[in-house]
Amino acid sequence: MQKVLQHQTLSFDGFTLDLTRGCLLRHGEEEVKLRPKSFEVLRHLVENSGRLVSKDELIGAVWPNTAVTDDSLVQCLIEVRRALDQGGQRIVKTVPRRGYVFEADVTRHDLPGREVIYTEEIEGVRVAFEEEGNEEQAVSRTEIVAAPQAKDEEFLQGAIGPHKRVALLILATLVAVIVTVAYFVMPRYFVRSDKASALAVNGAIRSIAVLPLENLSGDPAQDYFADGMTEALIGKLAQIGSLRVISRTSVMRYKASNKSLPEIAHELNVDAVIEGTVQRSGGRVRVTAKLIPAATDSPLWAREYERDLSDVLKLQSEVARAVADEIRIQVTPDERARLAAARNIDPQVHDEYLLGRHHLRTNEDDLRQAIGHFERAVQLAPDYAAAYAGLSNAWLQRSVWGAKDHKEMMEMIPLARDNALKAVALDPQLVEAHIALGQVKIFDWDWASAEATLTRALELDPNSAEAHRTYGDLLSALERHAEAIREMHSAEELDPLSSVTQSRYARALYRARKYQEAVPHVQRAIDLDPNLGNVMPYWIQGDLYEQMNRHDEAIASLKKAQSQGGNAQEISAEIAWVYARMGKQNEARRMLEELKATTDPSSFSSFGVASAYAALGDKGDAFKVLFHMIEERNVVTHIKADPQFESLHSDPRWQVLLRRMNFPLE
Repeated sequence: MQKVLQHQTLSFDGFTLDLTRGCLLRHGEEEVKLRPKSFEVLRHLVENSGRLVSKDELIGAVWPNTAVTDDSLVQCLIEVRRALDQGGQRIVKTVPRRGYVFEADVTRHDLPGREVIYTEEIEGVRVAFEEEGNEEQAVSRTEIVAAPQAKDEEFLQGAIGPHKRVALLILATLVAVIVTVAYFVMPRYFVRSDKASALAVNGAIRSIAVLPLENLSGDPAQDYFADGMTEALIGKLAQIGSLRVISRTSVMRYKASNKSLPEIAHELNVDAVIEGTVQRSGGRVRVTAKLIPAATDSPLWAREYERDLSDVLKLQSEVARAVADEIRIQVTPDERARLAAARNIDPQVHDEYLLGRHHLRTNEDDLRQAIGHFERAVQLAPDYAAAYAGLSNAWLQRSVWGAKDHKEMMEMIPLARDNALKAVALDPQLVEAHIALGQVKIFDWDWASAEATLTRALELDPNSAEAHRTYGDLLSALERHAEAIREMHSAEELDPLSSVTQSRYARALYRARKYQEAVPHVQRAIDLDPNLGNVMPYWIQGDLYEQMNRHDEAIASLKKAQSQGGNAQEISAEIAWVYARMGKQNEARRMLEELKATTDPSSFSSFGVASAYAALGDKGDAFKVLFHMIEERNVVTHIKADPQFESLHSDPRWQVLLRRMNFPLE
């Protein structure tokens, strides 16, 4: 039997799209898994590289004559970008409201047709001699192919000459030798437990969770050191683009947990976990680490490290590199260089830094302590970029959670900006510095610069849930809703047990007018953190219920947010907004008059008050409040996307307002 096949491939940026086999290869060898529809999305983009491909064109090419939602395309694009490692965001670019552009040089290879002549089955294997082009250009290699049924000897004699029969016998002998050697050698080679061996042969580790390292010092006051080492190891592994690493917030829930490792791995949806211990004593630190596949309690790998405290950053890098080597994950040269980059550090400086990280919480007292520790760290080591990034983060959080009024908040933002810029200048590879700077740029309404900074953060650390969340917030503000939801979905995968992630995901869906989809996320945020002080999910829930015309439930949720410690004045204004939407205009106006009489003008000019005036139809008062907020640079970042102000969009003053905030206009 003879069959002629033409082999077509498209090569770009270290990848090969094999159109004949229907697969994506990395460096021409390693197959990258893609679902069929994701492969077709990538194929269409690659075949049209350098050209703007509209959303409708892409959906039509991949799902012809089929009605699908935009989300189907978004999910495929997420998978494609992940498959292309850290280059995914750079290569597959989104052009807002227009479509997508594949920005990479593409080389097409159309190999000549090849003739495959099948021979008889030998010990369950068929041998085929390939001839490409014509018989005078016969390829010297052989190809083993799956055999249907054995043909008779007459076909064999007619198809293969004497010299090929010799080659056939030699190859059959080699196959027999290989099978025999494998039978005896494989059990000796995999000396690990049976379950671990099965994983090594049949499975691949592409996702991992670093469980909280156990503090063996016997002193609970040293927990911050063990937690800091856990976070550092997560951060190191997270720099590997081909490995999904669960964020700190989610793994810390398993501190001192009695759950089994397979159960934890299942809840976090990972292939393996790392557990270990840490102990520091007499100027030394000892760390043990075990790599354990999800399906078993048997370690695949275990090591112990002991170093001087001044070498603790190098130790963290060494553990991360050892894990990467053990699971044989692809690590790019740039990633390997970053993993290897580690400095000596004064133990006192490192201690101050870890204490600062320990106190990065959403309350004024802890944030004051965090700032104090970070400041002592930079005093002792003025070139320590991580401490400046920590300072920037602390000032940003304090401006939200600790500032007593707008004036005090405005005094904190420049401190966050200066420390972020200092951190980036000292270490351009530091992810935390880029995230902090991106957040400042959003506050500055410098949208393009914010996007460039945050995409750089994601290039450096594709596993940073905070980078995905912050980028998602930015995209939401710019009304690029599908992209925003994609980023929030990525954040959720990396930080599945984070109440903050669920709240911000719900808010992005709210701004995209996907109210029903947002409800389970906001409920999940409440379930994950029902404690006093978790204001945001109840607040978002109130907004959601109002847009769904569930007015009584909206008021109940907003009052719950107040009882959790939310801003009483701002939430009261939002309740007035709900009353206005219900048609209870007198009640809404009464509440607004009470607020106006009992608060200073800067506090009265708020998002909730502007929303209430817009719902009442008092556009003049609504714009007066909004323009005052812009002059004061109050928190109006997402004004363009929030549904509360849709009734103002047709007013000419709306475009004036957006221009003052530097929004890119239609």
